Amino acid sequence: MKHLDIEELLGRIRSDLMTERDVRLLRMTLAEHPSQEELDAFLETWDLEAEGASKSLLMSYFMKAHPDMKFPDYFGPRLKGLLEYFRFHNIKLIAQFKRIASKLAENGIKVTIFKGGAMKHLRPALSRRMSDIDVLVDEKDYKAAGRVIEEMGYDVSWDEHSFDVHTKGSEDGILDVHKFIPMLTGQEKEVMADIMGRAREADLFGVKGRILTEEDLVFSLLVNLSRNIMNNTSTGGILFTHIDVKYLVDSREDFDWNIVADNARRSGSEEMVIFAVRFINSVVPGLLPQIMELSDSQVLDIATRVIYRRYLLCPLQERSHELGVGTVLKSPKLIPEFLKVRPRYTFLKLFRQRPAAARRILAMHREIMEP
Repeated sequence: MKHLDIEELLGRIRSDLMTERDVRLLRMTLAEHPSQEELDAFLETWDLEAEGASKSLLMSYFMKAHPDMKFPDYFGPRLKGLLEYFRFHNIKLIAQFKRIASKLAENGIKVTIFKGGAMKHLRPALSRRMSDIDVLVDEKDYKAAGRVIEEMGYDVSWDEHSFDVHTKGSEDGILDVHKFIPMLTGQEKEVMADIMGRAREADLFGVKGRILTEEDLVFSLLVNLSRNIMNNTSTGGILFTHIDVKYLVDSREDFDWNIVADNARRSGSEEMVIFAVRFINSVVPGLLPQIMELSDSQVLDIATRVIYRRYLLCPLQERSHELGVGTVLKSPKLIPEFLKVRPRYTFLKLFRQRPAAARRILAMHREIMEP
């Protein structure tokens, strides 16, 4: 079996998720002391139209953070316009959030905002693309919150630890309501009482609620980054994760990394937090401190889990879901594939938390280990 090297894996995943242009954009946006010469050189080869609105928004952030920098006439108005575009784009979503959060508050249920919605609250001048707003509610209020929202006429799609809220007949999301921060460890609840206890009162777009502390927001962003990389889901926000984490760390002189590390240890998510930090630093070197040390065997286990989940389990899971019972019954010719894929996926899932066994299984898949 090919040796599992964490740095090689980081490079492989980075190539999967980001172009070299993305890396250049992030390094420019997050430069500590950028010069006008560096900006000019970057803009000479950067194509705003080709990058698209969401990625170009990062350069709008840069322009806002460095008002002394000079942009060519072609770029300046367009970058300012992006901030306005996304501000108006989010007005309807925020209005729906206010309506739902106000009704929950009337029923004694207070929401705690995190992820992208929290960043929008903390940096209102910096617009961002938001497909929905993520909130936490106390576990005791979880089912009651869903019932209240359903009674308001919204569609609620229930999951194990969260439910999605949509307007009737629409797939456009409004809220993603969680009872805990998902961490793939089964130990999430070990830290949630303290995380929620540290949350501070806040005026959330005109509604009284709570927001996680900067340390707990960073923890949730790091865990979410690793979870999405492992599960090959929701990777569109990876560029913004770099920006958000850096902002949160720099926003307080007394930012306490010990809180992030303690959350990770108590929830069993040390490997996820460390992997996320290492991934971010592989994109923008030195952006974050390495807050926890791992042995060589632990680093090997991280690499194993990521490869096993991302490159072996996820494709099987996706195909297994596509081969649902209803689909197979409508198309009997799919039955042989169903009988092959579904049991295999169910069996291999058993080893996702057992890195030694996972390595033995991966040894039989050269196409994964030596792409």
